[in-house]
Amino acid sequence: MEVDCVRPMGGNTGVSIWIEGKLRVVIVSPRVTDAALAFPVLDGDRCRLVTRHLKRIQRAAAVQLQRTDPDANAVFVDETVIPPIANDLSSPDARPSMGRAT
Repeated sequence: MEVDCVRPMGGNTGVSIWIEGKLRVVIVSPRVTDAALAFPVLDGDRCRLVTRHLKRIQRAAAVQLQRTDPDANAVFVDETVIPPIANDLSSPDARPSMGRAT
């Protein structure tokens, strides 16, 4: 999967990515990302989370394109397209805290 960039776009997060042979912009709503992040939510945290879950977001975007306009250059991904990303240890880069017992 080739990704040109993941960047903040106002409160959203934008990803330039190839989907079905065409470079497209996927705009991810904060409603998808913010449940998994600590408040206050920072743009860099959203970008890292989107990068970490990119395959899932790409699949959802491809399905949304097929439902709406397969030729569109951009697709908006919100909670109606993909469930919000959960804050759990099953995400690829999540690590348990390494605190010491006293």
